[in-house]
Amino acid sequence: MLKDLRSFFWYQLHRPLWVFLLLLSACSNTDVADSAESGVAYQLYVAAAKVEQWQMIDRRAEVTPLVGYKVALAGSAAQNMFGLTSPVVGALFSDTVLASPQRIDHAQFQRLAFEADLLAVVNSAEINHANSIESVAEHISHIMAFVELPLLSVPPHPYAGPDFIKSNAAVKWGVSGTKIAATADKAFIESLATMTVESFNAKGALLSSNRGAVIMGHPYHAILFLLQELKVNKRSLKAGDIISLGSFSKPTLVGDMERLTVTYRGLKDDAEMRVDVDFTP
Repeated sequence: MLKDLRSFFWYQLHRPLWVFLLLLSACSNTDVADSAESGVAYQLYVAAAKVEQWQMIDRRAEVTPLVGYKVALAGSAAQNMFGLTSPVVGALFSDTVLASPQRIDHAQFQRLAFEADLLAVVNSAEINHANSIESVAEHISHIMAFVELPLLSVPPHPYAGPDFIKSNAAVKWGVSGTKIAATADKAFIESLATMTVESFNAKGALLSSNRGAVIMGHPYHAILFLLQELKVNKRSLKAGDIISLGSFSKPTLVGDMERLTVTYRGLKDDAEMRVDVDFTP
């Protein structure tokens, strides 16, 4: 943590230099500007943004209970869009996770989007010692249908990673739906990777369809990544925490959307889940 704080203050002192270096990199030849994430200056900028993000999270947690975390940009394509080389973590608060059915008034947010997602509920602090998806599974009590409603205030750009991190990974709202008990047997773990997650609009038209494995090969890999990030920051999970595991669909602006339904099929014992969100026109 001391190392991160030193990086943060050093960055603040030399912030104009970072801006100059980034602009210089963008305008230089391709050998110099091969990729934003490879530059030492940019990596320090990312590290400083993470320190600032955790400071903001701690300040908000003083007035609004922190209820869990999200893993964002799970895929390499999404990471590349923001000049990053790994997923990032965001914090979920009690006023950001809503229950289905839910009506969302999005008129005041031009960049509010929706994504098909998935929640996992922690049942024991022992999860902090997990080192495989099988050991993660031993400490998850339920999984829940979930639609994340991120606020896309930071447009994708090869140098936008730090700003995306400081936006708390675009957390605004999320709507949880039905839930099922999670088990640690092989059949259930495998079904999380093979299940089909589909999104539909008010007319029943298919908007997206993906397998569970689209999230890092298995949704529980997102939890392993989260555990690593929390450990680096001297933090841990506790019983009752919820984890948003990642997106099964690309973020799409709500626009004139009237209703969104996400279904989860193919889970063990033919269990199904769904979540519904209505949007105020």
